[in-house]
Amino acid sequence: MKREQKMALRRIRKLLELAFSERREELARRYVELSRRIASRLRVRLPRDRKRWICKKCNSPLIPGRNAVVRVERGIIKIICLECGNVRRFPYK
Repeated sequence: MKREQKMALRRIRKLLELAFSERREELARRYVELSRRIASRLRVRLPRDRKRWICKKCNSPLIPGRNAVVRVERGIIKIICLECGNVRRFPYK
């Protein structure tokens, strides 16, 4: 991995950490948007543990109980964004 990519990954992790701890929704969305832009520009993947908890439609960090609902149905985890109504589905066993 190149030096720029390592630096980008560190910055992405920090921005996502700030986004998930931020109370103001607009600022949290901005942090997520910046981290996605950095990732696409330098061809770095977002960390998988955080990527699942970001709404693809409205860029909100999904926090269960605050702006997301999590349901488990027949081998599928559904994460529903309460901001825009987008549903993400992940299989599990």
